[in-house]
Amino acid sequence: MPEPPGGAIAGERTLIGAGSSAGPMPTADQVFAPPRPVSPEEEEMSHFREVFTEFVRIKKECLEPIEGLTFDRFLVTLRKNKDALVSRYACKTVRFQVHVKDGKAALKATPVKD
Repeated sequence: MPEPPGGAIAGERTLIGAGSSAGPMPTADQVFAPPRPVSPEEEEMSHFREVFTEFVRIKKECLEPIEGLTFDRFLVTLRKNKDALVSRYACKTVRFQVHVKDGKAALKATPVKD
């Protein structure tokens, strides 16, 4: 029986991506590996990014200016507030929520004891 072009045997199927330059196919262990645990620092940074995104969105909705508002500056403010509240309430961390107060974007901090 003649061999089809590309060296495959008649009736053989080629997996998508096989032989591509994308690299080797992942093993079952790689595909089904449990996700690695997220560190408290990564979780906090993720929370701060979500709060920043929501804060910018609310400011835009309230027609407030956002010029000069950067994540880095926002992060400094959040960390200062967090540190002060952790010290004041002897809590583990602080969660922030964005809300509208008097027609402007505002933050509400909630101490977390657990």
